[in-house]
Amino acid sequence: MEGFDEILKFQKDLETMSLLDEMIIMGGAIKEPGNIDRLSEYNFYSDPHSADYVLQQKVKKILIPLDVTHKAIFTPEMRNSIQDSRTGKLVKAVVKKYQDFYMNVSKFPGNPLHDPLAMAYAINPSFVKLTPMNLNVEIEGKYTRGTCVPELRSKAIDKTKPNAYVAMEVDSKRFLKYFLKTISS
Repeated sequence: MEGFDEILKFQKDLETMSLLDEMIIMGGAIKEPGNIDRLSEYNFYSDPHSADYVLQQKVKKILIPLDVTHKAIFTPEMRNSIQDSRTGKLVKAVVKKYQDFYMNVSKFPGNPLHDPLAMAYAINPSFVKLTPMNLNVEIEGKYTRGTCVPELRSKAIDKTKPNAYVAMEVDSKRFLKYFLKTISS
């Protein structure tokens, strides 16, 4: 079976894991197409068992899905504006290949900032607007492995409890400005 790292952390030390105030998770796609296949985001696809298990735990979960990371696009112009400091050179080199992939394969005007947006939420939650949702992750589907399955039916929402807070909107201009400022300092 696939890796069960997160499941094992919870099962081995449930008491410590229950002390967490919240978990910030970069993963999944709610209404956005997947980045590994039609519906699945890479992190959830890689280990759907752990993704679903973690979503079912009692700790508060903040999900940063492709729906918002695909709105925070780091363009070549932004990349070129980074100063040539040691950090700036590293970021430019790493981002260039990533950007080329997104621009050539996915036809984006740059590259999404998946993990940086999740980290930015930890620093300043006001970059995103959260929506409570009930989520599961498909663990066995032949065509849907790793798909984040939200309960979006209005009548069913009244009967299901949200198990995560999902970032569905992002102040991308403010976040990108913060990201550039942080890299440049």
